[in-house]
Amino acid sequence: MPPPFILQLFGFPAAGKLTVAREIARLVAERGEDVLVLDNHHINNVLFPIVRIGDSVELSPRLVEHVFAVRDRVLAVVEELAPPERSFIFTNVLIEDPEDIDRNALEEMARLAERTGRGFLAVRMTCEVEVLAARIGAPDRRARMKWLDADGVRRLARSATLLQVQCLELDTTDAAPNEVARVIVGELNRLRGEPGPANQA
Repeated sequence: MPPPFILQLFGFPAAGKLTVAREIARLVAERGEDVLVLDNHHINNVLFPIVRIGDSVELSPRLVEHVFAVRDRVLAVVEELAPPERSFIFTNVLIEDPEDIDRNALEEMARLAERTGRGFLAVRMTCEVEVLAARIGAPDRRARMKWLDADGVRRLARSATLLQVQCLELDTTDAAPNEVARVIVGELNRLRGEPGPANQA
């Protein structure tokens, strides 16, 4: 069995992070590996119902602090209690900011992987702005209390810059999620010394 990994997918809302993460998990699980998807709403949705977050409501700084605190506890459990053979796929919006909050978060994820003997791969998922706006109102997003504001995602994608770090970068504008997932699994296999992409089954 290949060594476990931590995979960090990041991109703007509606770039397809969770859809791709689930497809990666399916491909990896088919090979008998233990993998868990922990998208950002596993953390956010512990708190959002309490404060009645709406479709386009911006998060208050205080709520963001609590989100980070929950995230820290999740990572602590991964480090201290998770089965050592289990891999994890995380999804987040990570952008450049003056205080390097998201950069520090990504670096901590890499350190977590190192401390726990897991491989690490970060993937920046880009997508054209109008495609993000068209996707963001999808019914499944509402069910997970995700952001649904088309104008808001336009403003975010035009004003913010996704984190600029050395990583795998994939454009999801026209690519099918299963195609994107196979490319990522292929890179994971390469990093772990495994043959080929996910076409071995």
